[in-house]
Amino acid sequence: TRHTTGLRLERMLCWPYQLQLVKLVLLRKRVPLYKHIADLVGKSATTLPVPAITVINGGTHAGNNLPIQEIMILPIGAKNFEEAMQMGSETYHHLKDIIWEKYGSDSCNIGDDGGFAPNISSITEGLDLVIAAIDRAGYNGRIKLAIDAAATDFCVGKKYDLEFKSAKKSGQNFKTGDDMIEIYSQLCSGITCLWIYIFWEANLLTS
Repeated sequence: TRHTTGLRLERMLCWPYQLQLVKLVLLRKRVPLYKHIADLVGKSATTLPVPAITVINGGTHAGNNLPIQEIMILPIGAKNFEEAMQMGSETYHHLKDIIWEKYGSDSCNIGDDGGFAPNISSITEGLDLVIAAIDRAGYNGRIKLAIDAAATDFCVGKKYDLEFKSAKKSGQNFKTGDDMIEIYSQLCSGITCLWIYIFWEANLLTS
């Protein structure tokens, strides 16, 4: 939308100035960027963040019918960054095996962000695949799920078309903002999803 385009343009224009301002602060303080950020949030210990690893792609980043852009895993139970990456890698490879077993060898296509892109249309089905991979890898309770919905890509007016990529639309999957909130709430029940990003169109916040 025009509103969203304006917001993106503002971010593009502001970012270089913000970056230069931070560089000036770093020169004055004579500290690296990570130390400056730690000081801002009052943290003395330096640790690498938990990686968010894309394992399934959809939306405009894949050729399947899944409306959301990414399903990610967060190895929150890892002792360190190295172990987190190992947990992510093992889960990723188990996910490939599960997709192969369930949908066939031609279903292990890769999306723009490196996640698998099986031809699924249901968000729940995608989450179930990842949960099965986590279970097979032996990391139940140590890996949580996250979603980058990129809802701006399937927002039509003030509704959301969950079949925006389908050639045969049923007409039953146009959702209101309230409908989407209910869908997201159900996904997060039982802490299936730890967080959901870009869950609706920006201009709905002001309408």
